Amino acid sequence: MCDETRPKTGVLWGVAVSRGADGLRARALALGASDAVVITPEQVITAEWVRMKCLYGGCTSGRCLTCPPISPAPARTRLLLDEYETILLLRLDVPPAQAGEWLAWSRRKAQIALDLERELFLGGRFKAFAIAGGRPCTLEEACGRPQECDCRELVRPGPAGCGIDVFTTSRNAGWPLAVVRGTADPYHLFALVLVE
Repeated sequence: MCDETRPKTGVLWGVAVSRGADGLRARALALGASDAVVITPEQVITAEWVRMKCLYGGCTSGRCLTCPPISPAPARTRLLLDEYETILLLRLDVPPAQAGEWLAWSRRKAQIALDLERELFLGGRFKAFAIAGGRPCTLEEACGRPQECDCRELVRPGPAGCGIDVFTTSRNAGWPLAVVRGTADPYHLFALVLVE
């Protein structure tokens, strides 16, 4: 199957339906990810402390469907992850000069993950599901009315909101990750696409 844009949806069809890790990675890179790697559920670490940090200190906690207390708890996330064999971990590297444009980069990360989810689904991988967070709507601030969200079909939980420890998970994938200490430090956003 060759790469081509599908009519009406604008989704690029082709590489993402490849069964191999190289095809999945190539498609993620083509959509704009800085890097991507196929991992197993065992490499994804979930913990209560991660959700607590998101719940108490997260910028949109309680005001958005992607965040606690609405997003799934770590135990439920673990159950979901264990239903899969293949997970694609995406990384988006944010240039230090653009670190203040968090919302735009977060939306970009979410869109890449959603595009991959859709392509995988249309290619026959019906279990595909993104854990990406971000805010798909055009609002600059979380609306604070999650039950009235008009973007529900695009909303996916965020990794931290689900209790996914992105520090340990990224290290398990072979990507060293350190705490961002200042504006000159590299900044990374992460998403997961549960494949099959």
